[in-house]
Amino acid sequence: MKWLLILALALLAGCSTIKNEGNGTPVSMVTKEIPRNEQIDTAVHFLFSPANAQAGNIVNLKWEIVGSGTAENTQVYFDKVSHTNDNKYSGATTGYENRRFRVPSSYEGQVVMPNQTVYLKAHAFVDGKDYWSDEIVIKSR
Repeated sequence: MKWLLILALALLAGCSTIKNEGNGTPVSMVTKEIPRNEQIDTAVHFLFSPANAQAGNIVNLKWEIVGSGTAENTQVYFDKVSHTNDNKYSGATTGYENRRFRVPSSYEGQVVMPNQTVYLKAHAFVDGKDYWSDEIVIKSR
């Protein structure tokens, strides 16, 4: 009965979780609330890409757009040379161009691995602005 009183008081005090340490003593865990109006900057990130792949195999990629807004296009650009200072890649994934998507969300695409290292950047066009991920590298084996 005493633990019910402690539980009720803890919940009234703003604690979010009550655990029992195993010896009958309840322990309260306080969680921090994140303000609902906190704005996350729009950005593009890779969620999954292998470090290397066999030449000729299909490589699965996954990327996300974080923040808020509407994306009108997103794809992964790739090339056999690095493009750290420009974005003139020779190839791109397909399936998400000229469509509208709510942000945040994640996307998947595939490329066929060439017989040499490939360099990739994920791109999104959100609310009239271009966003690029960092360039990643997949080595051919």
